[in-house]
Amino acid sequence: GSLRYSRAQGALLDALLAEQEVQVDETFARARAELRSFQSIAPADPPDTFHGILRDYQRTGLGWFNFLQRFGFGGCLADDMGLGKTVQALAWLQLERVSASARGLPALIVCPTSLVENWAREAARFVPHLSVHVVQGPDRHRAWAAIATSQLVITSYALLRRDSARYADQTFAAVVLDLGLPGRSGLE
Repeated sequence: GSLRYSRAQGALLDALLAEQEVQVDETFARARAELRSFQSIAPADPPDTFHGILRDYQRTGLGWFNFLQRFGFGGCLADDMGLGKTVQALAWLQLERVSASARGLPALIVCPTSLVENWAREAARFVPHLSVHVVQGPDRHRAWAAIATSQLVITSYALLRRDSARYADQTFAAVVLDLGLPGRSGLE
């Protein structure tokens, strides 16, 4: 006698049910009210532990990530190359690490092979206190257990495909997909 929907489907479901009289549970009623009262995306500041200064548009990007998380949505951050999407994502991941929603779980960053080392360098520069585990190379399976105790895990699309069975049992607090496409760069 009931249907269950994910939080991310709430906005669509609300639109479909807007003209109908239906009974909803308390959780959906709260999510619906929160979404309806939403005004705008507010720029956000990174935590004090973040080693960098965000420009105004990057603070807006960080606010965008917070909006997506607040409502349980997935989303895309896309702009021209070189405007700091990696830095914005790392600032958000640092915020995520200090939030209750992380639950001690690692975050996964998946990117083209050519960007794995860049992500590791940027993480060392901007969030040096986070434990980072880079999954690459032929000996990557030897340190597989380190994934569960890391805060950031960085791998490539090619290795994610090869190691998919190993990832199947690992839960992540967040997943960042860096498409790394020249001229169409963006994080999802």
